[in-house]
Amino acid sequence: MALASPPSALLQRKAQILRFSLSGTLAPSARFTVPIADALRSAALGAYATFAGDVTSFILSGLCADGTPDKEHAHAFYLPEVDLEDRIVGVRVVNPRSFFGENEVSALRSVTSLAIPGSRALTITLVDDSDDSLVEVASEWRSVTPYVPPRAHYHGKRNLAPEVQVAEELRRDLAADLDVLQVHLATVGRVVVRTAPSAAPAPQAINRTGYHVRFLIGRPICGPVVLGHSAHFGLGQFRPAANQADHKANGHPLTDA
Repeated sequence: MALASPPSALLQRKAQILRFSLSGTLAPSARFTVPIADALRSAALGAYATFAGDVTSFILSGLCADGTPDKEHAHAFYLPEVDLEDRIVGVRVVNPRSFFGENEVSALRSVTSLAIPGSRALTITLVDDSDDSLVEVASEWRSVTPYVPPRAHYHGKRNLAPEVQVAEELRRDLAADLDVLQVHLATVGRVVVRTAPSAAPAPQAINRTGYHVRFLIGRPICGPVVLGHSAHFGLGQFRPAANQADHKANGHPLTDA
């Protein structure tokens, strides 16, 4: 799915973004993007029960009243913030269509540390309850975390090619006639993705092929822009290409073709 909107949405914007800082002995590498997002979601849901009783927050959990997953993607996006050294220095939590409720903000604010496998505990602090740093307008965008196509790509399946899936997501969620002029990709290897829990014994972390992506479209769109698999857990984040001239020096091998 595509978390993006036309620039006109700025005039009636109802989304809210909470921005948190992360601190610790050493900032975790970007490979912990999904585990950190998942840890914050789990901690926030646990805290929410303290403030709201035996009730689940649709926004924080992504679960509808009947327990089924939200297929409209109207629930929170947990987006770890990656710096130019590929270290996670913060997390933004995006409510894409409304403002957070009082109990939701209280639950998120009450989370003060995160523990993830293979890393020491991290201190997390709310620093802005109305962040707008991702509200940017551009026609050309580059990924800042790996993009993983929603559907696995097998050789010979042209309709599942990653560049085709990028274009499909943009057109499906923005406009069917959106002119996708260019999509450039560079493989970054295997990336940990988030899968829905099941009753079966927990498998090992599931990995899928990830890509650094740059796309150019025929008219501007407004951020935040998040695409692909595990988008609610920080993969597939994009920023305007004009703001990322130094990403090549940071090991992001995108071409300028």
